[in-house]
Amino acid sequence: MKHKIAIQILFLIFSWVSLFSQNTDSSREKNTLLLMHPTVGTISTITSLIESGIFPLENYNLKGVYFAEENNDYSASENYIRENNLSIILEKVDQSLEPDHLYEKNPCSPVFEKLFNESSGVVFFGGPDIPPYIYGEKTSTLTVIYDPYRHYFEASFLFHLLGGFQDKKFVPLLDRNPEYLVVGFCLGMQTMNVATGGTLIQDIPLEVYNQQFVEDILSLPVDNLHRNYSNNIPDTASLFWGNIHPIKIVDNSWIVKQGIANADLLPGVVSSHHQAAEKTGMNLKVAATSTDGKIIEALEHEKYPNVIGFQFHPEVPDIYQYDNSYKSSSSGTPFSLRTAIEKASGYEFHLAIWKKFAEILK
Repeated sequence: MKHKIAIQILFLIFSWVSLFSQNTDSSREKNTLLLMHPTVGTISTITSLIESGIFPLENYNLKGVYFAEENNDYSASENYIRENNLSIILEKVDQSLEPDHLYEKNPCSPVFEKLFNESSGVVFFGGPDIPPYIYGEKTSTLTVIYDPYRHYFEASFLFHLLGGFQDKKFVPLLDRNPEYLVVGFCLGMQTMNVATGGTLIQDIPLEVYNQQFVEDILSLPVDNLHRNYSNNIPDTASLFWGNIHPIKIVDNSWIVKQGIANADLLPGVVSSHHQAAEKTGMNLKVAATSTDGKIIEALEHEKYPNVIGFQFHPEVPDIYQYDNSYKSSSSGTPFSLRTAIEKASGYEFHLAIWKKFAEILK
């Protein structure tokens, strides 16, 4: 009898320890930030921001996620992680996915749910043009489609996270955890908008400013240029890839409420895009615009407090360093990106963005 009781006690102790261990493992898995499209550039960018303290993220795992059909060789990322002794996991998703089934349950849905359950946030980065087919439009001759399956995968993931006009009855994953962090930079914000049922301007100079030729585009005020079109002119070597311009923050927006900046700041940002959000997706609202109000520069979510998209690039490491040199034109004076951002009243604004992301993930 005593032997039987002892066995029962040991069994209860083992069960308690096992349950505690499982809960601890689950909690540990939650401290994971997903990085979409984890190229060498993406990985080096985020790790450098963390190591320099710009992105003060502590006790977090990084997991890079990509779709098997993407037009990118991720073996270079694997080599980079190994050579630099980084504790980053790469996960390849090889389920099938077709453009007609992005905004519904599909073979990737269980993977999306698993990734969501095992993480506290996800970042979507910049890249090439989205196939207009997936937001219900014909393709402009100025739209260049380079990596369609990357867009299919990321748009479907964002739809699963946030829902969209495509199916208003669909229950988004964030309903289970509304505090989950979703961040989109440049293409990432555009994909967020498309995934929730919005549309895009396929070419800003043509559709917004009625300009077809590079020389005429360059005659526009610098605040209306969203990338450096001097790179389209021959015999211009090693020019800055983007443009620095101010943005106008919407009063009472996420940016203001989070204490990142006041609505009267007009901070300078770095952008490089020729497309932009047009009709906004379901539950998205404008958080910032260009100074003329014609281009959406930031989107926030009305239902989920930690979903934000920026049309610009706060992730560029050179923004936070002096030891770099760029020229905007062949006859221009070389400048440091950090110095230029400081002069444009944007440096503290950029620092506050990353600090806020780290606070949310805590």
